[in-house]
Amino acid sequence: LGAGLVIGGRRGGRMRVLAQRRRASQPLSGNMTEPLRKLQECLDSAVEAEASGEDLEAIAKAEEQAKAVVLLSKNGFQYFGKAVQAEKKVYTAQDMKTEQIDATILLTTEDTVAGVRNRLLSFFAISSAGLAIGFPSLRPLVLSSSAAILASLLVDLLLSQGALQSLIFDTLARVANGDYANRVTQAEAARFLVAYLIGVLPKGYSLSAVDALTRFTSTAIQAGCVFCNAQLSK
Repeated sequence: LGAGLVIGGRRGGRMRVLAQRRRASQPLSGNMTEPLRKLQECLDSAVEAEASGEDLEAIAKAEEQAKAVVLLSKNGFQYFGKAVQAEKKVYTAQDMKTEQIDATILLTTEDTVAGVRNRLLSFFAISSAGLAIGFPSLRPLVLSSSAAILASLLVDLLLSQGALQSLIFDTLARVANGDYANRVTQAEAARFLVAYLIGVLPKGYSLSAVDALTRFTSTAIQAGCVFCNAQLSK
């Protein structure tokens, strides 16, 4: 019975992903060329396989079919994998100083989600401690509530790879920082373009945790660009 429920859930999830992506691509289907339509079908299959939790062999097979469409010269994807990559070089501190490279600009990023998460957790810890110390009668309630929240976060982390936390903190980050959504869009557009030019095929994307959950109806695929990289994970 348990195995039947798992298999049925996977099949149901796959059908929901397929229906969702078909509805999303319907407005564009009339303008698609045959190669684009074929590529869209193959990418849909690859995303469905990942969203429904299928093994790497099934995901890699679907991804290889999509790559075959792109690599066929007559289909017109002439810029896929055509970027000329700079030669890799290990820079010493002296090299960086000579080339006037500021490493702090390259390595320091503003993580809005982490900032929101840290402030929220700090507020929760201080509030819980204040209630427990100031109102001894509430101490059992505070302790049990804190334990329940920590247990929920742990279960979310183990079962859905932190999807619930991502959904909450990503939404709060968009409320706290008006520029956050624009920075996410620019970052994902850059990842999409660079990956395509160096020969890593993108198979889907989403721009928020809510968008990812709506688009893929699965916690197996997180927000951002999703690439055809199952072969590297095998």
